[in-house]
Amino acid sequence: MNTIHLMVGIQGSGKTTFSKKLSEELGIKIISTDEVRKQNPNIKEEMVWPLAYDMCANEIKNNKDVIFDATSITPKVRKRLYDNIKERTNNFQIGCYFFKVDVKVCKSRVAKRNNIEGEINLPLEVVEKFNNSLVFPTYDEPIVFIKVINELGNIVDETTKL
Repeated sequence: MNTIHLMVGIQGSGKTTFSKKLSEELGIKIISTDEVRKQNPNIKEEMVWPLAYDMCANEIKNNKDVIFDATSITPKVRKRLYDNIKERTNNFQIGCYFFKVDVKVCKSRVAKRNNIEGEINLPLEVVEKFNNSLVFPTYDEPIVFIKVINELGNIVDETTKL
């Protein structure tokens, strides 16, 4: 069974940096909603997610694991990912990487990123809003493992569904 390695965290928490390291370590592709937007500058926002789901499902259909790099901060969003991939393919499981990083650190990182040419400018209030909505994943959701990542990008806790 193939695994979708799902990043869960607010903007600036280190999801993309961790995803790149995990991708190198496991030799698998990263599907990122931010990259979908960058590679398709004229895409309508409502088409970003279906395209990302298609790309993710194609990796599963090709018998490959994949990393899904998006905020995925609520059970509703994570269930939508599961349901949309399930509509396109099966024989997959989802494991979550939860980024437990102080919102002040995340806002500082986003502020620095906002000054980089070519990066999407994100208001810091959005980071705060996402932080207020962030929900830790549980095994009531369709996931098989949870790994907690700290602000240094290290796994500090790990559990597996029994």
